[in-house]
Amino acid sequence: MLRSARSAAIVLVLLAVAAACGSDADSGDVDLAEELRGREFWSIGVLEDGVERELVEGTRIVIRFDEFGTGLGVSAGCNSIGGSIEFDGARLITSELFMTEMGCDPQRHAQDEFVIAVLGDEPRIAFDGTAFGGPELGLETDDVAIRFLDAEVANPDQPVTGTLWTVTGFDDGLAAMSFGVTREATFEIGDDSTMRGFDGCADFDAAIEVADGSIGGPVDGDGEFQFGPVQWASLDGCDEAEYARMVRRVFDSGQATFTVDGTNLRIAIEGFALTARAG
Repeated sequence: MLRSARSAAIVLVLLAVAAACGSDADSGDVDLAEELRGREFWSIGVLEDGVERELVEGTRIVIRFDEFGTGLGVSAGCNSIGGSIEFDGARLITSELFMTEMGCDPQRHAQDEFVIAVLGDEPRIAFDGTAFGGPELGLETDDVAIRFLDAEVANPDQPVTGTLWTVTGFDDGLAAMSFGVTREATFEIGDDSTMRGFDGCADFDAAIEVADGSIGGPVDGDGEFQFGPVQWASLDGCDEAEYARMVRRVFDSGQATFTVDGTNLRIAIEGFALTARAG
């Protein structure tokens, strides 16, 4: 019942905003290219044919405008989408759209195709600096209305320490890998320079040092982990041994860089990376 009420409320709000976007005052005399350049927005709701479209669990549609106001990058939980843009009044015109070819499940691939279709339909764009408690962006076609909120409001960066991180997958720079496991790996970095977690097979703990840029390092804008030695439990008899080995590959590396993007953490070693989400 609570979920139904919440969904109904979202639909009503989105319908109201979509109706407002249909007026002549949606973006007024705002220079959209100037206002949106260098900014990122996260979806807060999607309507298709007037009905709420639920995104794949754990995903959001993210749109990023480049610093020059001539290109954008979009992600919807699987592939990276990009292309050139221009504004024709309140219309967003895309060209030279491309999409990477990461190996993801059919539901996420379908979601990517949905987003590509919206972008290719010359959506009407609306920008409101106050809606939903922060800068709000709308994309609307005849059938679809997507509402976004400025990333700094919708998706503030989580602290790397003191946050429980759940492993979501791995990648080698060419393809993403995910596993259907009974229990996902998790880890948390404490203020006492100790990391504790579960690798998919057994609990573990290790010493860790974190350099996040607040004490003069590290370089190139990334954070840096220094991992102490880990006494791993045996993988004999564990059904998730392959998954656990990938987790261990990262934490056995001795050193790795990391980036935090809202609720997402990426830990990279040479030629391999682990991704995780907060919670």
